[in-house]
Amino acid sequence: MGLFAGLVEAALKEPGGAALFTRQLSAAIPWARFLPAQDRTEFLGDLAECAEACAAVGVWVPLEQLVRAWQSTAAVYADPNTLALLRRDHTGDLGPVRPPGEGVPRVAEAR
Repeated sequence: MGLFAGLVEAALKEPGGAALFTRQLSAAIPWARFLPAQDRTEFLGDLAECAEACAAVGVWVPLEQLVRAWQSTAAVYADPNTLALLRRDHTGDLGPVRPPGEGVPRVAEAR
């Protein structure tokens, strides 16, 4: 996988390489179509760098987390209501905020 990541990273640096990979990304990962073009290119770069680092240490959890984070970003772009809500200016008091962990069962309690 490290070799593959290095090849992708090198191809992204070639003239036209990012555009080619961005087009192919949508075929390989359909939800990436919801990302703006610039974000698809950024996703590819992040993917290649993270895959290379993961291959170097043999741990793939960070790559899974990266893909889930980008997939969540695509989901926001796919939902016009959520996107509008997040782009809206937020002024004034938005109400009380609960302390972290309040109302969330602890692992031992959840069992």
